[in-house]
Amino acid sequence: MSQIQPTNRFTVTKLGALDTATIDMKPLTILCGKNNTGKTWLMYSLYSFIRSEISQLEKVHSIIGQLKENGNYNLNVSDWVRHNFDELRNSVSALNKRELSTAFNADDSLFSETTITWDVDVESLIKNIELSEFKSEIILGNREDTFFLVTKKKGDNLELMLGNNIPDDILNKVISSSIYKACLGHCKGHKNDVFIIPAERNGLHLFYRELSNRRTALLHHASRKELDLASLLKDVLGSKYARPIADYIDWLNSLVDIKNSNKGTSFHHVAEEIKKLIGGKYEVNNDGNIEYIPRKIRNKPSAPKLDLHLSSSTIKSLFGIWFYLEYQAKENSTLMIDEPELNLHPSNQRVIARIIAKLINSNINVVVSTHSDYFIRELNSLIMLGSTNSGDEEVKNNLMKKYSFSSNELLSKDKIAAYVFKDSTLQRMDIGLEGILANTFDEEINSLNESSDDIYYSYVRPESRNEDINE
Repeated sequence: MSQIQPTNRFTVTKLGALDTATIDMKPLTILCGKNNTGKTWLMYSLYSFIRSEISQLEKVHSIIGQLKENGNYNLNVSDWVRHNFDELRNSVSALNKRELSTAFNADDSLFSETTITWDVDVESLIKNIELSEFKSEIILGNREDTFFLVTKKKGDNLELMLGNNIPDDILNKVISSSIYKACLGHCKGHKNDVFIIPAERNGLHLFYRELSNRRTALLHHASRKELDLASLLKDVLGSKYARPIADYIDWLNSLVDIKNSNKGTSFHHVAEEIKKLIGGKYEVNNDGNIEYIPRKIRNKPSAPKLDLHLSSSTIKSLFGIWFYLEYQAKENSTLMIDEPELNLHPSNQRVIARIIAKLINSNINVVVSTHSDYFIRELNSLIMLGSTNSGDEEVKNNLMKKYSFSSNELLSKDKIAAYVFKDSTLQRMDIGLEGILANTFDEEINSLNESSDDIYYSYVRPESRNEDINE
């Protein structure tokens, strides 16, 4: 059975601390490295890449002319892409660079030397075009003849149907966007959504109301008849958030609407595992306040509801992923988590690794940045058990039972891409029979063990060294 081909492959140069980075995203993409090496910069860039939409392709003008002349047009998207592949790839690359200043809420000059290349081959796009299936419709005003309909069924053709008086710039935007969506393999009901949970989430969970009030104040100043420029500038300067942060704040302020408009997802069972981990449940009341309700202990009175700011850092940290899984997660969407191990005990870091593995096997793409050796080592156990060409099956089943692994947690190494930031470059980590070879953690653990042993045997118990030698 044919599958959608991956298209999230990019080469970036001169991005913050990174001189060069080539990344080929897989169902699970892992970013590791020391502090201040560029992990968050690349995470934010990937977020921008995934959510970007092409709004104008130059070679679309001829299509618009024939469409307006005849009222309908069948575009063979595969042929169009073959003839215009370089222009398409360059347009996507240029768009992604332009979007960086918006993604980081920074001046364009910060990215003047940055280059971005969309590393995709034409045959992958053709396969996606054949599988894509979607429908778009635009109606302007109340007139029934003022419409534009785009229909993409499985195969090569994009069917365009036009009424009257649709401006050329709108036609260009919709046709360009439809070509790009077909190249990515979009299907009805399976939009490639992306959701990011930033490392700053604990603070945002506590202060999103206050942060939102600043925006309200900004709009208040802008609506005054006599504009207070000094106050307006003060509010603008106080609201400089990178797009992932701003989007997360907007999301927090939309929790009630999201909850009321969604009856739940097919990932409810995974969200339930988050509740087990926190020992209770979350609740979003009608005012949009987040509350935590501890699990009732037998023969004891029920614990009172707690506002989120009174709960533990673990409970604060995991709210975002719980709500997303409970109300929004869809197959083929992308979940990005900056430091999933944040505030978690090592035992719970292992639980989160297993939860993420279940998401991968349920067709949610996941991108994580991590400093956790526990997280990586738990993934490695899932990779080793997921290997199909090694070991005795009976032994494997006994191990899974012994350590409470389930089959939907096991991982194929082909679904994983792991990278380490080192020497201003992004280097791919090998994934072998033992899993991800994360030398960045192993080297530090070995160094720690060496210094600890040296201190103990040389200073605390020097006689022990002599005893060991004599033995």
